[in-house]
Amino acid sequence: MNRYKIITGIIFIIFLSNACTTETNKTVEIKEQKVNIGDYSINYKDSGKGKHTIILETGLGMSSDTWTEIQAKLAENYRAISYDRAGYGKSENAKAARKVDNIAKDLKLLLEKTEAPAPYILVGHSLGGYVIRKFAEMYPEKVSGMVMIDSYHEDLFKMLKDSVSEKDWNKYLGVETNAKDTLKGQESEKVELMETVLSNEMFKIPNHIPVYVLTSLEPMEDTSSFVNVTMNLHEKLSLSFVLDNENVNQTITKSTGHFIYLEEPELLIGAVENVVNRVEKRNQ
Repeated sequence: MNRYKIITGIIFIIFLSNACTTETNKTVEIKEQKVNIGDYSINYKDSGKGKHTIILETGLGMSSDTWTEIQAKLAENYRAISYDRAGYGKSENAKAARKVDNIAKDLKLLLEKTEAPAPYILVGHSLGGYVIRKFAEMYPEKVSGMVMIDSYHEDLFKMLKDSVSEKDWNKYLGVETNAKDTLKGQESEKVELMETVLSNEMFKIPNHIPVYVLTSLEPMEDTSSFVNVTMNLHEKLSLSFVLDNENVNQTITKSTGHFIYLEEPELLIGAVENVVNRVEKRNQ
């Protein structure tokens, strides 16, 4: 049954990707503005209109600019909102620690300011997948569906730490925490997020809503032992998303890397359409 869901998802995406190649004459305006959510302001971009509102959550180190093309595409049929987390892009720094629950609280306050009606369909890339899962846990009534783009299983970093040498793990942490940052909010998030994902805090996929998972298993050029262990764990745990949850559909791609939504945007458009269709079917 679960393997059937994976195959069905792949067939669905292939069909929809062909449909998405059709040129459109629609012109979409993306409005950019700031709102105050306490002691700092958040910059967000609002576009489109429709029955469903899509919220775009970036991965570590990315501003809302990463969503520009995909947001314009989504806004042809939905209301789509992206934003810069505190310390990123045009948003101000936050005083509160950049723990996942605080980021989720920021998102809630932002959405209240925009007056975008709940429930929302949340889209999260990479570590943004932790944020949307935490948001759904904290505010389940505000979420109708979810798409995770190459997001990590809640046990990945714990298992990785236990599976590699202390030297390799410390080297990995050094790369993650000492690399030169181009965004002022990135450094504070790195430390807090790594502490969070190594803790006993859970980021389970909610079982009350339709969920779609996009996973990249593109072979890596780096074939070191650390990378092999990481990719093997990522593959195993990513497959468990659908095997352990009846409400999850999944598409696996081996032709694109971590930024699936940039390299194969039709996969994300298809995943959103799938979730929307399932939400509407549940509401009938």
